[in-house]
Amino acid sequence: MKPIAPLLRRIALLAGITATAALPLNAHSTEYEVVKSVTRLYSYLLTNYEGHIVFQVDSPPAGCVAFWFDQGTTPAANAAAKNSYALLLSAYHTQALVRIVAVDTQLWSGSSQPHCKVTTVALD
Repeated sequence: MKPIAPLLRRIALLAGITATAALPLNAHSTEYEVVKSVTRLYSYLLTNYEGHIVFQVDSPPAGCVAFWFDQGTTPAANAAAKNSYALLLSAYHTQALVRIVAVDTQLWSGSSQPHCKVTTVALD
């Protein structure tokens, strides 16, 4: 049953289902899916965090007070990061709802508060 869970989450995401849930990946990680408004958006230029995008949403889940992603190490990952940043910036300015899927297995090292790594961003 475990292998089908990621497929079901992707189908739900594509179908536009707006449920907010914390779905366990294994005993030591959680995948968060939230549909929220972006309230703050940061683009870091500092050496240790260069290329990192950090953002906050209204009413974040307790295990993920903010979210982050970086440019990645490949051209495809870099393009995906730029597209995600553009989508978040658009959502911030229009106050549109955005669907974020993130995991707590790669917390951002720039804060003592849990900032979860984003795997998917979509306008809702």
